[in-house]
Amino acid sequence: MDKQLELAEILGVERVEKHDRYLGLPTHVGRKKTASFNYLKEKLTKKVVSWRAKLLSGGGKEILIKAVAQTVPMYVMNCYLLPVGFCDDLHQLCTGLWWGDTGEKNKIHWRSWERLCVPKHEGGLGFKNLHWFNLAMLAKQGWRLIQNSNSLIVSLYEAIYFSTAKDIVIGTILAPPPPVDPMCKLWKAIWNAKVPGTVTKDVFAKVLIIMWSIWKNRNTQLWENKRQRPSEAALLSLGWLTEFTAINTSSLGTTVGRQKKWEKPRHGWYKCSCDGAFVTDIHRGGSGVVIRDEHGQFRAGAGKVLVQVTSQFHAELIALLEGLKLAEILHISKIVFETDCLLLQQAVSQPDTDLSTLGTIIAEVKEFLHRYADFRVLHVPREANRVAHILANHALNYSESQSWFVVAPEFVRDAILSDCSH
Repeated sequence: MDKQLELAEILGVERVEKHDRYLGLPTHVGRKKTASFNYLKEKLTKKVVSWRAKLLSGGGKEILIKAVAQTVPMYVMNCYLLPVGFCDDLHQLCTGLWWGDTGEKNKIHWRSWERLCVPKHEGGLGFKNLHWFNLAMLAKQGWRLIQNSNSLIVSLYEAIYFSTAKDIVIGTILAPPPPVDPMCKLWKAIWNAKVPGTVTKDVFAKVLIIMWSIWKNRNTQLWENKRQRPSEAALLSLGWLTEFTAINTSSLGTTVGRQKKWEKPRHGWYKCSCDGAFVTDIHRGGSGVVIRDEHGQFRAGAGKVLVQVTSQFHAELIALLEGLKLAEILHISKIVFETDCLLLQQAVSQPDTDLSTLGTIIAEVKEFLHRYADFRVLHVPREANRVAHILANHALNYSESQSWFVVAPEFVRDAILSDCSH
């Protein structure tokens, strides 16, 4: 002790029992490892608190977490194995910053931190799992010991712990594999997609409605144990967007000149009105079809009971197919098919192959339209499709499918007269 004090006096330094840290690392790590590394947590907490006071975008938070927050313990992790609970505390600080937690209120964490640590092409955001990263860095140090058996550190370990260098055994460190998203190819395609610098209002509206549909489908599956196929959810969401746009456009008075009532076809032509009805809870629907001539006279009609239909679009599609079949049976070659489902009219007008679950029925409709040059499909407002709507609802509430020729059923005669009288 006296020699230490004498040497400290000569050098002009203060004698201490031990240094807490040397070159940024703890000089002694006892049983309370968390207390030894607590300075890392305090350092990260100060940074996170200062960042919360700023208005940061999602991209800004991602960069700060990856480039700053998760690099704070990296130097220490080269030499020490941090406790798993301590790593979880650091994760909690990062995830709180990402989801916007404050000291007063915690926000909803829509995805677990483990899922966010998955690479981007597998559905995550590429954040580091500090415990796995710590194991990987220590394994790298072990690999260096194996590869550089003549190094000074190996000689030191050999003299202290082992009789020969060959006795050094580096345990195999296996980090648990991260969860792999089965849709990793889709995520990779999304991240590699070329997104235009500017997005139109129409495209942005479609993105928002599809995202809302995905969220709604997820909640329905979670709480009601009902699930929709992705293609059906997308079709329904685009249908809702079409109806929403039509209603708001109409309310602004921008539909001047648009057909409001049913109109007679031109000379020598026929018109076929098609409509579908659907009840979500029982997956039951009905289709209504009515064919009228150039004078507005009833020629044929049909109401079909539909079982195991999956959506309103599905019912509308079958109604159009039934109308095509009825026109072929009556040997009508010049006819206009009218539907109040804009999404259906767009689907059968596109030249590309439809890859959805209803693609087979859509292909059959396109085959009819290709076979008969004067078969045309038009979109009309619901007011111009009243008779088919009545037939579809009648079929929905009836136990058997029905067909009528020449003489219209009594429950639609008033609607037919109303269409002709305007």
